[in-house]
Amino acid sequence: MSFNCIGNLLRLTTFGESHGPCIGGILDGFPANIQLDLNTIQTALDQRKPGGESVSPRKEEDKIQILSGVEDSITTGAPIAFSINNTNAKKTAYNDLKSTVRPGHANATYHAKYGHFSQSGGGRASARETAVRVAAGAICAQLFKTPIEFLAWVDSVGPYKSQIKIDTITHDMITRESLFCPDSDIVGDIKDYLSHLQKEGDSCGGNIRFLIRNAPMGLGEPIYQKMEAYLAYAMMSIPASKGFEIGSGFNASQLLGSEHNDIVKNQFGQTQFNYAGGILGGITNGDPIYGRVGFKPTSSIKKPQNTYTFEGDKVKIEHGKAHRHDPCVAIRAVPIVKAMCQIVLADLYLCQMVRTGQSHHVSSADVS
Repeated sequence: MSFNCIGNLLRLTTFGESHGPCIGGILDGFPANIQLDLNTIQTALDQRKPGGESVSPRKEEDKIQILSGVEDSITTGAPIAFSINNTNAKKTAYNDLKSTVRPGHANATYHAKYGHFSQSGGGRASARETAVRVAAGAICAQLFKTPIEFLAWVDSVGPYKSQIKIDTITHDMITRESLFCPDSDIVGDIKDYLSHLQKEGDSCGGNIRFLIRNAPMGLGEPIYQKMEAYLAYAMMSIPASKGFEIGSGFNASQLLGSEHNDIVKNQFGQTQFNYAGGILGGITNGDPIYGRVGFKPTSSIKKPQNTYTFEGDKVKIEHGKAHRHDPCVAIRAVPIVKAMCQIVLADLYLCQMVRTGQSHHVSSADVS
């Protein structure tokens, strides 16, 4: 199995399965002599881990163990290798599904591609792998000399959509609720809705917004590593993601050119309304970068569904009580979306440093 990595100069490779002994990653190309706050990494993992309110009841501590590339919290320039143990794996919970094509899952496509598939919990296709991305993102976010603010939050769950303006969002507004939704007016409705879905054995989808403030100008590598193209590639690699937009996104198709051509504020090309989402020609212009990622409903539901066995027999599938799933995977995607922003920006930041011959220890004002 190839293509388990992402990145150009800063490259993350992940390994492990959802019900194996551990998952982990190797972050190669991270500069030396960067002071890392290890508590920040663990905090990010704690936000993603299962076992909380309105999410999968699987209990995992997700404690990171750094194996190489860091000494006394200082990066050495060597590959940063780390692992996260799976302490609550339950392979036997999937014994009744070994020969069944699971609706909405990847076991049939993995079987078609490799001739076999992981019979417990989705294997590499499982969102369990994303814990590695969250840890790597928290490391990457500590690369920048000038602080860059990375935010991600629940914009909608099922029929409930936040009405909070994007430019007013703060970290505290997002983290005050376990649902990562800054709109307190709909949090109660969302919780009730998810509780109803859990009782019904069903699930729903949701949208996650992201916002990057204080990103340096000049990041992005045309033509095929444009900032928005790289972000789209990263976001669409997240399990269950089904849609991506940047800036005004699909709404731009409804506007006139005279409406969407933003009012230029200065000689650097920054704009009044930021319809472009902080990116012009694939390169950051200093405005905040923002976008949205859409996630499908959780595929594992307890409602009976018609399907086939791999031998071609019609069967009815039912996920029993032993199966542990989220009523809405979008909620736990919040720290993952944030992490992918951090990984992408750090990689393109280093690409720009090489292009301009600068040290990685520069401020956003130094990058042009």
